[in-house]
Amino acid sequence: MSASPRFLANGDTVMVVEFGDGIDLETSSRVTALATDINSLALNGINDLVPTFRSLAIHYDPRYLAFDRLEEIVRAALQGLKVEHHSNQEWLIPTCYD
Repeated sequence: MSASPRFLANGDTVMVVEFGDGIDLETSSRVTALATDINSLALNGINDLVPTFRSLAIHYDPRYLAFDRLEEIVRAALQGLKVEHHSNQEWLIPTCYD
């Protein structure tokens, strides 16, 4: 996992906040925490948040929110990011394929 996320433009209406190259629980937890924080801000111009294992795609409307301003907001959210640590509990779900 990289020390600080990268901010990538994916076209003119999507910002990708990339947390690293690998897939691990810590990275995924940071992505989920950021998505929760950004969603709670209820920003005008945010159309969708798409979390993956290692990045968060933020779909936005540039008429309401510029890329640079969105980056400032996300960087501020990252400063106080509260990441939940998950237990290693294993869940077994019985399944029957017939």
